[in-house]
Amino acid sequence: MPTKEAEGQVLVISRVAQPQDGLSCVVGYVDALSNSNANELARQVADSDARDFACGVQEGMWIGKRGEKTSEQTHVWPEGLTGE
Repeated sequence: MPTKEAEGQVLVISRVAQPQDGLSCVVGYVDALSNSNANELARQVADSDARDFACGVQEGMWIGKRGEKTSEQTHVWPEGLTGE
């Protein structure tokens, strides 16, 4: 069971599925405990990168400072798509 000291906060920036492709995925992550401007960073990535992000081809990236409480992300690709 995680302790209160080990708990972190991460904002997740996602691309929402569009009618032409039906794909949605994680575009990026922002460590909210390590970045005082976490909401601003997440908004910038959403505005600049999410629309054209290639789900199933690109991997979500960490934005800003990444603290010691963050872990590696995991990926589950839709059938027929790979991360390569």
